[in-house]
Amino acid sequence: MKKKNLGYFLISFLTGTFLGVVFVNLLGNAYVEKVGLFSSYFFRQYQELKIDCDQVFFFVWKKRMSTILFIWLMGMTSAGAVFTLLYSGYLGFMAGILVMTAILRMGWQGMVIVISSLVPQIFVYSPAMVFFLNEIYEKGMKRQTTYWVRGRREIDWRYGRIFFAVSLIFFLGIMLESYVNPAVLQYILKNFFG
Repeated sequence: MKKKNLGYFLISFLTGTFLGVVFVNLLGNAYVEKVGLFSSYFFRQYQELKIDCDQVFFFVWKKRMSTILFIWLMGMTSAGAVFTLLYSGYLGFMAGILVMTAILRMGWQGMVIVISSLVPQIFVYSPAMVFFLNEIYEKGMKRQTTYWVRGRREIDWRYGRIFFAVSLIFFLGIMLESYVNPAVLQYILKNFFG
């Protein structure tokens, strides 16, 4: 991975984060109250909830895999490189909104909950997503979605293998998010906020 590409992703992510923070601050407390994120009622209910991890797995699997498939398909277009930067910015924007809402609603405790909700799957998702976006960015910069051999079109099998590998890694993250993270979050909520 080129450090220059990582820098582009980081700048895009941080710009999105800044815009997310500004967005929440401009809309103010009315927005934060209306959204309902980080309400004490929700956390009290979550502490006692019996979570069906299998149901969570299928919900998370559908969300994550459809995102990976969409990103992969966008990478086949000539706009793939631009899309990776926009997607990095989008992730930053969502992170900015989440963090700022947590801070406005709960202060430092909100940050503890945000971090708890990301562990342990973030350690799988983040490197896989950075690798995936980098591959798509490189592919887009080379403008080589397909190429011609002896007058006929040939499929870029390497790009397919990358999708398969990233999907397997994301499957591990989905397992962690579905079966480990609910227990982590419930433990944190019961022992530090209960």
